[in-house]
Amino acid sequence: EPGAEYWLNVSFRLKEDTSWAKKGHIIAKEQFKLPIEVSKNILTLDNMDTLSHNETEKNLVVTGNNFNVIFNKEKGSLDSFVVNGKELIEKPLIPNYWRAPNDNDKGNGAEERLATWKFAGKNAKVVDFKVTSADSKAVRVDVKLEIPTTIPSTLDLQYIVFGNGEIKVTNTLYTSKDLPEIPEFGMMMELPSKYEKVTWYGRGPEENYVDRKTGYDVGVYSDNVENFFFPYIDPSETGNRIDNRWVTLTTNGNSGLFVSGVDNTIEFNALHYTPEELSSGKRHPVDLVKTENVVLRINGKQQGVGGDDSWGATPHDEYQIKAGE
Repeated sequence: EPGAEYWLNVSFRLKEDTSWAKKGHIIAKEQFKLPIEVSKNILTLDNMDTLSHNETEKNLVVTGNNFNVIFNKEKGSLDSFVVNGKELIEKPLIPNYWRAPNDNDKGNGAEERLATWKFAGKNAKVVDFKVTSADSKAVRVDVKLEIPTTIPSTLDLQYIVFGNGEIKVTNTLYTSKDLPEIPEFGMMMELPSKYEKVTWYGRGPEENYVDRKTGYDVGVYSDNVENFFFPYIDPSETGNRIDNRWVTLTTNGNSGLFVSGVDNTIEFNALHYTPEELSSGKRHPVDLVKTENVVLRINGKQQGVGGDDSWGATPHDEYQIKAGE
């Protein structure tokens, strides 16, 4: 089947009840990705509806069949995405490089050592904003942003709006190698609270991270945003999912936002808390202030959670995001 992947899931289960587990309990399992190469369905501009766009001093508005998109020229952000009259964005799509420190992060001084990344995406400044149209079927927006790290960094951010309503987003971050490792590399936005149902094709069903994933098979899973939050005694990062081909956030599965990786898999997290709130220093989960919005983080990668010890060890090098390009 074009575009499909094929997996073999093998499990060993108890044939009868025992004193320690019931019949059917899984005692061992493994998942194998089958080496089956299939073709992909490719869309071309010929298949797209036409677009129009209008530029003002502050905004760029791209209008298509049953949708329109608004970009903020002063901030370089995607501010609005209205489809069939329904707004998908409550707070703009912006770069994000911060995740709430966990106990292991706090033990190795990450809160202070990596602090330059905490508000770096939110405080980015537009250096250049350029608009290009392709045969009235696509509009390309190239934004250059200065990222205010202790040694200034640069982000090349590209959006392409296609006539079928898809928006392709590409990030390239250029930083000094003298900067500390990056907690996560991606973007963040907030959706209206009604987009509460999450369905994803990746690892699950529980939270998983680049160095804590082997117990989580790839599959299609569904849950509500409310359940992505795990109440660790000391509030911290929670809810991540990795190796995702796609994720949807919908109203009862009917309409909403579809996100997928183009060349690579993506990581994502959907919560009723921002990373800043989770790292605000509040002592217990009950003290946290929830937002009604759905806080969606779409990442190329988040660093690992570590755990060799909780008093100095960082995640292993291969699970870090080193500064550079």
